[in-house]
Amino acid sequence: MKKILLFAILLSSLFAKADAGGPDAFGYTWKDSNEPGGPAYQWFDITTIGTQVNGLADDNYVGPFQLGFQFPYYWTTESKVWIGSNGYVGFGPGNIAANFPAIPNPGGVNHYIAGMMSDLNFLGGGNTGQVFYYANADTFCVEYLNVPYWDPNSPGYTGSNTFEIILNKADSTITVNFMSCTGLSISNFSSGIENSIGTMGLQPLTTQPPNTDYTIRYYFPTSNVPQVIDASVVWNHQNGNGGIFLGNLSGPHTMTTQVKNSGNTSIGPVIATGSMKTLVNLVLVSSSDTSAPLAPNQVDNLTYPTTYSPTTLGTKQFVTKISGVSGDIISVNDSIIQEVVVVDTTAQQVRLCYTNNHTEFVSSNISWAGGNGGVGIYVQPPGYPAKIINTNYILTNAPVAGPAFYAKIYDDNGPGGSAGTLLDSVLVDGAQCTINQLMFVPVSNPNLIITSGGFYVNWAMASTTVAIGQSLTAPFSRQTYEVIGSWSGYRDAQTTDFFIGADVNYTYVGVEEQANALQSITVYPVPANEQLKFAFNEATTEPITINIYNLNGQVIETRNLAPASTGTVVVVDVQNYAEGVYFFTIQSGDRIRNGKMIVTD
Repeated sequence: MKKILLFAILLSSLFAKADAGGPDAFGYTWKDSNEPGGPAYQWFDITTIGTQVNGLADDNYVGPFQLGFQFPYYWTTESKVWIGSNGYVGFGPGNIAANFPAIPNPGGVNHYIAGMMSDLNFLGGGNTGQVFYYANADTFCVEYLNVPYWDPNSPGYTGSNTFEIILNKADSTITVNFMSCTGLSISNFSSGIENSIGTMGLQPLTTQPPNTDYTIRYYFPTSNVPQVIDASVVWNHQNGNGGIFLGNLSGPHTMTTQVKNSGNTSIGPVIATGSMKTLVNLVLVSSSDTSAPLAPNQVDNLTYPTTYSPTTLGTKQFVTKISGVSGDIISVNDSIIQEVVVVDTTAQQVRLCYTNNHTEFVSSNISWAGGNGGVGIYVQPPGYPAKIINTNYILTNAPVAGPAFYAKIYDDNGPGGSAGTLLDSVLVDGAQCTINQLMFVPVSNPNLIITSGGFYVNWAMASTTVAIGQSLTAPFSRQTYEVIGSWSGYRDAQTTDFFIGADVNYTYVGVEEQANALQSITVYPVPANEQLKFAFNEATTEPITINIYNLNGQVIETRNLAPASTGTVVVVDVQNYAEGVYFFTIQSGDRIRNGKMIVTD
């Protein structure tokens, strides 16, 4: 499916002439089945021996799938792939959608094989599109069977395409077979291969292939294979390098990174330097660590000896740069930035968003043709329990009246932490919408409390005339998604954030919902620096449990006590607590008292 901001290009169907091409800078070449000495078209039917791929929709990908062997691809060695709904397989997760990039292209998703990469669709009643995969010790095949193009008209698709991508272990070739291609795509079209950084590749086709029985084969260089020295930094803090939230005055927080030998030659130790910086590049913390020597494709997770304890609010940048590898001529992957957002968890409303408290410039917008798509973000709050008060947005367009969009919240209890249970859904009318300014949508569930993990906020269109703002200001969260029948990583996640967020609250969680809350307890002194005292002004009939939490929601001290008599004073030694804000819960039977405390030096 297309974003409205992208114009549709109608390409006529052209028959491929006899042709060959390459080499590219690495040495890959290609020939088609019409070229003398080229590959003979030979269809490999795997529908009876392969496994059907589930979960493909419109503009998404699934995986990973194991190849069953080590496959050389440019200077990397691969063992698994992700399968894209738009006719490609990638050697890493990534959503490629219209308009499709030229090959090679350093921007966006890289490191993939485009079979028949076009705006394909697996959704809609009666859609016959299927995908199968087959793997053994010698061959890996992905077969796209009767897959139509996406079309905005009912039933949402048109045409039928059957093609396959085959990886051969014996000679490291890549074969793309086209059995039949009918209909016209309203998007552009691409078929080719691209390396991991988007600087090398081949693109034999930019128009639709012959209607039947056509093959393209890519040949790995058989001699003088380039020896590539390439150290890279893969992520900061977590796989995927996604943005995170931290509570102010919390910590210390460990800074970690992963480095990799992304070349095909063994390298010596890699020096990694990690820095926490402000948006104007003021260094708050800096530290270095060194990896072990790395064989090709080997990774090493490093923990910097210096930690980070936030003392100011706002968006920060966790930057890692690597050095120390002689001959590393590929610099594009020698650094990486993670977005870190520091928030005040003691505030009445804690804003969780990736656009610098929604103050960044609204650079563009997004809307989906047909009005039935959406986008979203993933949020993991900086502590628990967190009560969600509202979701918030900046729209650039909305209908004057009538349904505009749904504000939805999903639990992250789906497979692999994906969007699972729908927790809340509010239909927003156009009359309630404000344009180009922050608007809030209160949740319908007054007791929507997150006790672990995170949640997804989904902006789902209910109108063809609604659009949401986008930010093109770095750093980027990489926690963005597009939702068109299913959830998938956003195609421009590396360069875009949405003006979507949620406000949560910590100070009122639990107490106000308890009709019989423990009220007659005095907590003093405030602030405390040596001892904190809990004075019971009335007796309890049940045993007492006192838990003290830091700003990350971790229990740092627990007291299990007998029932209190009137006048009981429980003393907690806080001399060894780090200076900052803490929360406590006092429970006796089904009666609870929550609160916060401050410790000073």
